[in-house]
Order: sequence, then structure tokens, then C-alpha cells
Amino acid sequence: MRITKKFMSICLSACLTLPLISGIPQMPESDAAFDTNNTYAYDDDLVMRYTKSAGNVNTNNAFNNNESFYKALPIGNGRIGGMVYGNCPDELIDLNECTVWSSGPSNNNKDGAANYLKEAQNLLKDGKYKSANDLIRSRMIGGGEAKYQMVGGLKLSFGHKNVSDYTRSLDMNDAVARTEYSCNGVKYTRETFVSYPDQVMVTRITANKSGAVSMSLGYENVLNGGVSTDGNDTLVANGHGSDDNWVKGAVYFSSRSKVIPESGTVSAGNGSINVSGADSVMILCELTDRIQNMKKGVKSLKNA
Repeated sequence: MRITKKFMSICLSACLTLPLISGIPQMPESDAAFDTNNTYAYDDDLVMRYTKSAGNVNTNNAFNNNESFYKALPIGNGRIGGMVYGNCPDELIDLNECTVWSSGPSNNNKDGAANYLKEAQNLLKDGKYKSANDLIRSRMIGGGEAKYQMVGGLKLSFGHKNVSDYTRSLDMNDAVARTEYSCNGVKYTRETFVSYPDQVMVTRITANKSGAVSMSLGYENVLNGGVSTDGNDTLVANGHGSDDNWVKGAVYFSSRSKVIPESGTVSAGNGSINVSGADSVMILCELTDRIQNMKKGVKSLKNA
């Protein structure tokens, strides 16, 4: 399964850039081992550069190193994770939230597990950890672990098929994934990062020519859910984790993406937001589940 194989990589995407995002609580000033106010010099060794996009290869084979997912660039803040492909003409950003798993509350204990508790405790006290582990796995705890799941993806369509001077990068100095290229004599730049203080993913598209940014935004492969619009500038994707281990999926999530163009026009229709003739476009993408404070999240994007 494509969703299953992404467990380790999306965990990486949600955590990789966390130390680089501003707003993380500082260490006490009395701790002389760390200087949280230090400004570090730009380090070019912290920039990963590529001259080709990640592409659209999806064979559902976790052992295929040519899978485009493995070539996408991870961004995240410890809770929200994304994988940026840098594709043309359609950009794809896979989305995850750390609490979206399959299944739901259930009892994973094997029948008669309590009869082996004392024996397992004694093995641990005697330092026989492997024997204790084997006993617990075979007699006490059942199998069928839940799965970490991708909630879907953002699709940004630009219509830029014939591009030149293409580059993409993940700059770990500022935790930003960038894609740059030229099309029809115009240079375009896409920048994406996930903010820790604001708990949103931010994407900005700019061009070196006024009115040159036109695009449409949509969600795809929403996990057990669908897409709607809120006004003419916001997309909403709602879904839930999959049923698993004979237990109904209990984690429900919602993602809202607000499009903020500079000049130009914006409209909504058929599950997408369309922008025409803008100087630049900023997209704020929020992802939360019912464990989080949903009302606070929705308010933040409506007031953006």
C-alpha cells in the first residue's frame, strides 16, 4: 500500500525541519551550554539541490528506489508533515498530521494474558529481556498494529509544460523547499515551509513579471473523505482514518487551504480555487483533527 510504505518517510518529513523553525520554546538562560539567541552563519552544505523534479512514478512498491515519493523533499514542524515534489505542470504536496492513524480504541490483549504477567515481570527483574519480550509478544499482546496514514495531497496546477532553467532545493538554513524555473520568458519561484508558531503550511508563488501567476488549487486522494469550498478563496477537505484490525477508523481530520492572491482575480468551483493574473499567490494550509482545537484553527484561516 502506498499509504503504509510512507510511515518512516513522512515521520522524517514532520520532524526533519523542526529544529530550524523559529518559535520553539527556548532553553533557560541559566543553561550555559546553549546560546538560543545566537545567529548562525549561512551554511551552503545544508542545501540539497536538484535539477529534476521528483516526477510521478508510483508503483506501490516500497523497495523501488525510483518511486517519486522518495525523491520528494520533506518539510514539517513536528506535527504537520509535507512532501514537496517540485513537479511541472502540476505541483504535488503530500500531507500528513501526526495523529491520523487507522483503526480506533480497542483491546489488543490476548486471552489469558494476565496469567503470564508475573512471569514476564520476573524475567525483566532477572535481566532476561529477550525472553521477557518473546513471552509478552507470544502470550500477552496481540498483533495487528494500526497504521500511520497520509491524509491526502495538495495539487497546484499552473499549465507550465515547457520549462527551462529548472532547479529545486531543500534549504535547511531556513527550512524552505524551493522550486525555480522559467516558462514563456517568465521566471517563477515556489517556496513552501511549515510554521511551528502558526501551525500552518505556507506556500508562496512569485514571478518576475506582473500579472503572470495563474493557477488552480485542489486536493487529491483525500483519505476516506471529500472536498468542498468555503467562499471563493478557501478549500476544505474532511476525512477520517481507515477501518483496520476489525475496528472502525476513529480519527477524523479537516484541512483548510486559503488562497491569498496579490492583485488578479480568485474564484471557486468544482472543488478547486482558481487564480488568474496575480502578481503572486500565498496559500495557507491548515491540518487538524478532532483532538486539536478545531474552532481555533478555523478562525485563524478565516481571519488570515
